Amino acid sequence: MEFFQVGVKSVIMNLSDLVVKGIEPKGMIVVLGLSSTMDVQDFDDLLGGIGKTAARYNVKYIGGDINEADDLVVSITVFGFHREGRIVPRKGIQPGQIVATTGQFGFNAVGLKLLLHDASQDKLDRYQSCCDAVIRPTLNYEAMLDVAHQDGVVASIDSSDGLSASLVDLMDMNECGFLIDSLPVDPLVEQFSQEFETDLTDLLFFGGEEYHAIFVIDDQAWPEIHAYAMDHGHYLERIGITIPEKEIIYEDASRGITQHITRRGFEHFGQVSY
Repeated sequence: MEFFQVGVKSVIMNLSDLVVKGIEPKGMIVVLGLSSTMDVQDFDDLLGGIGKTAARYNVKYIGGDINEADDLVVSITVFGFHREGRIVPRKGIQPGQIVATTGQFGFNAVGLKLLLHDASQDKLDRYQSCCDAVIRPTLNYEAMLDVAHQDGVVASIDSSDGLSASLVDLMDMNECGFLIDSLPVDPLVEQFSQEFETDLTDLLFFGGEEYHAIFVIDDQAWPEIHAYAMDHGHYLERIGITIPEKEIIYEDASRGITQHITRRGFEHFGQVSY
C-alpha cells in the first residue's frame, strides 16, 4: 500500500465502527509512531490520506501525538454523537428476524490472496476490483448511517473481522443463531474460486476488513426499511434470518450445500491461521 492509502484506510476502519451504530463521527485523535528514516514525502502522503478522508466525512482533527518507532504505527480514535440518542446495540435479537447487509463479501479475501502471493500483473488486472477492496477500501457511509437510524433495527455490527466472526460475536451476546440462505456472490469472486480451486465459502465468510454493516431487523419493519433504502439509493440486501438454535448455518441452494460456520479469521494474540 502507498502511504496515502494507509492514511485513508486507517480512518475508514474507525468510522465504520461508529456509523454502523448510528453514530455520526465528529472528531478524531491521531497518534503516530514513525521511523527516524521515514521520508518526508511519505509522511506528507500519510497525513494527506488521513486528512482528506476525515474532511470527506466532516471529521475534525483535534489533536494527537507523534513518537519514534521501529515500524509505522497509526492509531486513530474517533468520537461522535447519535442525533436521536439511541445507539444500536448488539443485544436484543430474537428468532425470526431479518439479517441484512450493506455490501457484498469475498472481494477482500480474493484481493489479499493475490497481493500476498505476488500474483502476476495479468491476474492483478483481472481482479483489480478485489485488490482495490484491500488497498483502496470504501465505506458505504450514508447507507450504514441512514439504516441504523430506522425504527425496527434491532442490532448491528460491522464486518471488519469477517462475516463469520461478526455473526459469532452477535450470537455470543444473544440466545439465538443465524441461517444465512441468500448471500449474494459476485461473479468475479466465484470466478476466482474456480480458477484457483479455493473454497468459495472461505472467501465469503473468512475474509475480513470489508467494512459492511450487518443489521438484524425486525421482520415486520423489514419491508419498510428495505423500501426506504432502495428509495435513497442504498444497497441493503437480506442475507438470512435469525434462528432459535445457537449456531450459524450457511445454505447455498445454487451449489446444493449446507454448512455449519464457525469463527475463523485473524485473532490478536492467538494462533489462529486463515
